[in-house]
Amino acid sequence: MKISFKTILQKTGLSITIAVILFTLFLIGRTCLTIIRTYAAIHRLKAERETYRQSIAEDSTLIQQLRYDAYLEQYAREQYRMQRRDEQVYIIDEN
Repeated sequence: MKISFKTILQKTGLSITIAVILFTLFLIGRTCLTIIRTYAAIHRLKAERETYRQSIAEDSTLIQQLRYDAYLEQYAREQYRMQRRDEQVYIIDEN
């Protein structure tokens, strides 16, 4: 059985071509996964940023309100259950 150089070159060339195509598909697949993960992380971080911005806005409003003594007293009574001397406070659980 005689195998010609041209036949060997064709088979080897085909094998190399298939190997290069598979390697390229592997790299493209990994790149696509990286892109998907990056977009997911960006989306998550944007949502987190909005949560923090909302929290900052609420805290800023609270700070502005706490500058007034009347609201400061009300806040202390509601949040920390503070009371004046000679005063009785009744706590009603609404659950």
